[in-house]
Order: sequence, then structure tokens, then C-alpha cells
Amino acid sequence: MRRNRQVEKLPLLAVIGARSAGDRLAVLAIELGDKERKDLWAERFQDLIRRGLNPDVVELGIMDGLPRLAGAFANAAILRCQVHAKRNALKRAGRKERAAFSAGLERVFYVRNEARARAAFVELKGQWARAYPSALAIIERDLDGLLRFYRFEPKYWPSLRTTNPIERLNKEFKRRTRAMETTGGEQNAYHLLAYVALTMNLGCRSYALSLSKPFYTLKAARPNLATADVTAQPTPAGMAKMIISRCARLRRLS
Repeated sequence: MRRNRQVEKLPLLAVIGARSAGDRLAVLAIELGDKERKDLWAERFQDLIRRGLNPDVVELGIMDGLPRLAGAFANAAILRCQVHAKRNALKRAGRKERAAFSAGLERVFYVRNEARARAAFVELKGQWARAYPSALAIIERDLDGLLRFYRFEPKYWPSLRTTNPIERLNKEFKRRTRAMETTGGEQNAYHLLAYVALTMNLGCRSYALSLSKPFYTLKAARPNLATADVTAQPTPAGMAKMIISRCARLRRLS
């Protein structure tokens, strides 16, 4: 982003949510800021509450890192992303044995129930504890959060195992901004981010959270518009008006 005649890279905070009824994903907030700072995330959550979110009804949060944010919503269970945990663990395993170690983790994450998953971890620990204790410590430290998805209906498991919806949003942001090389100031950057967020929201109208392979981009959503409620879908011109009128709200989070 170009600001004050200087080009700099800035991180982005993004929150995606799903209602208990209808299980459709939606981008709730986007804001420029340091993604590793607890105080900024706490402020974003407080903004959501000021906008009308009832903190007592938030049931679940899927995240990677910043474990102290687990107390942001008193009644929410915390799930940890299996992809990030596995990636961090494999970095601590020897290259020649990473495939075998990875296969053992797959048995932990993809069995039929939580009891079998915990039994598989005990087996994994017995096999690799002496060689790679630090790799096992990564998994053991967050094991409860990594396996908590088993307490929900199996149809939701593929979506609950990872932070893929957020990663998809991040990739769309990067894809759009990379082609531009630089964005012309903070306001223009928010216009672009608002467009990408609204595009994702439109795509999510045609795909439920319970689908095993949901798509989030406007291009992926187009084939489904014929079978969806077309009266509820904005036209391209309508989307442009929505971007202009709503990007300020997405920016301020208030």
C-alpha cells in the first residue's frame, strides 16, 4: 500500500462467522492491523459486540495462535487448526521420517471418533517420543482443541478441522492486490477489500458450511445462481452500489 509517498506491506485482520441457522459463512469484519497483537484482536471483537453481536451466543471459534483469546467469548469452545499444527510439528521432524510421522498424524485427525483419535495419539507418542519430543509437544499441547470438532455433527467436520475459509479470504486479497503491485492509499485498499469480502459473501449464499468442499469466490458461485433464489442475488451494478455504501461499515466495524 502506498501511504505518505512510501510503499509498505500491512497485515490484515479478518473475522468470518456462521449463524447456527442456515450455516452460511459471512465476512463480519476486515481491518488493517498487526495480526499477532492480542489487544487489536480484542478490540475487533468488542467492535463486533458494539455492532450487535451477542457474546453469550457465540458457540465456537476456530483460530491458530494467540491462545489467550480463548476467553474473549465466555461460552465459546476453541478449535485449533489442524493444518497449522501439523505443519509446525513436521518442521521438528527429520526429513527422511516426515512422511511416516505425517501418516501417524493423519490417523489421529481422521478416525471415526474422539476416543479412537486419542488412542491413535498415544500410539504415535509411543513410536516417536524419543526421536521427536518437541514435534509431539506441539500436538499434545493443543490436542483438546484439535479434536474438539468430533463433538459436532460429522457433516461439519471438514469445515471445522481447519481455518481454510480465512485462508481462502487471505488468498483472494493477495491475488487481487498482487496484480496491482500497490494500492493507492488506505481508502482505496478498503474499497478493494470490501469488494472481495462482498464477493465471498455472495459465493457463500450458495454453499452451506456442512458441504465438504465449499467454494468462496464469485466465479465459483455463478453456476449455482440459476438454482438459487435469484431475487436475493445482487446484480453486478447492485454489487457496485453495495461496495460503495457498505465499505465504510466494513472499515470502521461500527
